Amino acid sequence: GNYLPPGMPPLPQTYPANPFEPFESRHHFELAGFLFKKVQMSKGEINKLMMYWAADTLKYNADSPFASTKALYKAIDGIPYGDAPWQSFSVTYNGPLPDNIENRLAWMQREHVVWFRNPAHVALNSLDDPAIDGEIDYAAYQSFDRNRGQTFSNFMSGNFAWRHWVSIFWCFAVGYY
Repeated sequence: GNYLPPGMPPLPQTYPANPFEPFESRHHFELAGFLFKKVQMSKGEINKLMMYWAADTLKYNADSPFASTKALYKAIDGIPYGDAPWQSFSVTYNGPLPDNIENRLAWMQREHVVWFRNPAHVALNSLDDPAIDGEIDYAAYQSFDRNRGQTFSNFMSGNFAWRHWVSIFWCFAVGYY
């Protein structure tokens, strides 16, 4: 952030005219979340759904929310919040192959590209969002059920956050910083 002169209040938070940009509306935003995240619908099924939707809304001189899966993915990738860049790596199966070539599965013989965003970078972007201030746990914690099994409900209840929290606390406790 930027330092303000003493006594000067922070600038008011500005909000865009359409808070769901790059989506046309909240309904389109929620539909994208439902199709992509909740039910994880395949490309072919999304395209089929949008085709049926477009055919039904044609009588009202309207379109489906997304022309195709490509349009849906473009809208999702166009969300302006966060700057965690996409990264990728390739993996191939290097275990034993069946002797009989007909028993070899196609995935065993292909290279697969894995795309991801750095989870720590994504978490920092989330913590930077003023809209979630007061809505999340800022400290790592561990939660257990009645059977003493650990329960995980969000990022801060995970082992990654706990290990880092404890190691940072230890560094300050012993003066190692």
